[in-house]
Amino acid sequence: AWKLHLLQWEEDSNSVVLSFDSAGQTLGSEYDRLGFLLNLDSKLRSFILVAQAGV
Repeated sequence: AWKLHLLQWEEDSNSVVLSFDSAGQTLGSEYDRLGFLLNLDSKLRSFILVAQAGV
């Protein structure tokens, strides 16, 4: 099944990611509100967050 990620930027630079599977159902348990996989390694996730903050 394919997954679609829609990214919408708000004025305060926070992002909202909506994840849909091929049936159009919102996936809430697999991703957090920023679209990260919840089971992603914590060190890698921290690195990504730091890298994004520098943009």
